[in-house]
Amino acid sequence: MNFATSDIGWIVGHTNIVYGPTLRGSASVFFEGKPITPNPGIIWEKVQEYGVTMLFMAPTGVRVIKKEDYEGDWAKKYDTSSLNGFCTAGERCDPDTVSWLNRTLPSAMINDTWWQTETSWPICGNLLNVAKNGPIFPTLPGSVTKPMAGYDLKIFNEQN
Repeated sequence: MNFATSDIGWIVGHTNIVYGPTLRGSASVFFEGKPITPNPGIIWEKVQEYGVTMLFMAPTGVRVIKKEDYEGDWAKKYDTSSLNGFCTAGERCDPDTVSWLNRTLPSAMINDTWWQTETSWPICGNLLNVAKNGPIFPTLPGSVTKPMAGYDLKIFNEQN
């Protein structure tokens, strides 16, 4: 069961709410509203209610929940053990937020990806569930791992 909290107008929203689940023959749950309304546990409540296995959320949404529930007390009230993957996209997820996700959702592999509506596909990320239900590359806090197929990325600084 996929669950995406992104705006359906963004590429990551309709890809993770409509196209991806449809192509996989999977059901999809999506949530409209603030991820802390009526309380900071609403997302975890939906994970439990629907047996969500893959959750997608923009890092900004995660930070909103983290700000209201830094200790993860709301997540502890619900059974989130069905969750085996948590993908973030949009901007890079900061290391503290990735660490918070790892502490709060110990059963979920965290996949920080980078893509934008203009690219229509992830630019960088970790392919989950491709290599024996695990990540291909180690996912480090603050890193979106490797470029996706079709991208030739370069890192530049003032010297080159």
